[in-house]
Amino acid sequence: MPEQCNRDLILGYLSEDLDLEEQLDFLLHVDSCDRCRREIYDARKAQHPHFYKAITRRRKGKTIVPEIEFEVA
Repeated sequence: MPEQCNRDLILGYLSEDLDLEEQLDFLLHVDSCDRCRREIYDARKAQHPHFYKAITRRRKGKTIVPEIEFEVA
């Protein structure tokens, strides 16, 4: 993680322990930080795997385009 990344902020964001200003500052950082964005994505995917089902389109028995299906609760 780059120096500006703060693991405590990632954990606080995932556990919803950050106040509004901290959340906004963190999300601004995540907008430009692929590593933190990936950590959040991976953590949410592990927490809710049913929202990240992979679906494959088929045409005449051949795989055409793999897609990700997102379910809205």
